[in-house]
Amino acid sequence: MPEILPPLNHLQALEATAVHSITYGAQEPITALRREPEFIAPHHTASLTVLIGSGTRKMLPGAITRAHHGVLFLEGLRTFALVMPGPGTRQAYRSVKRRVRTSKAPSLS
Repeated sequence: MPEILPPLNHLQALEATAVHSITYGAQEPITALRREPEFIAPHHTASLTVLIGSGTRKMLPGAITRAHHGVLFLEGLRTFALVMPGPGTRQAYRSVKRRVRTSKAPSLS
């Protein structure tokens, strides 16, 4: 999927590389800007923590942040079991819910 997206411009590449370095910096050396958009597809049973991120000692970005300037593919969005822990999260979810667009791919048969 990322292959069909246009390459990231310089500012987008800086931001995507920054997110990538926070997530994977200790495991992979960062040698160049990430010019290819990310494609993140969490499983429909992924927890809210996996989607938004968390951490106790080290904050780790979730799937939403890791897909910055890329694609967050939520197949079967209605099957995601999103449990909203507090009023702030509920409000954020309501505002995001209005902007989520779903589409169905045409049948190949």
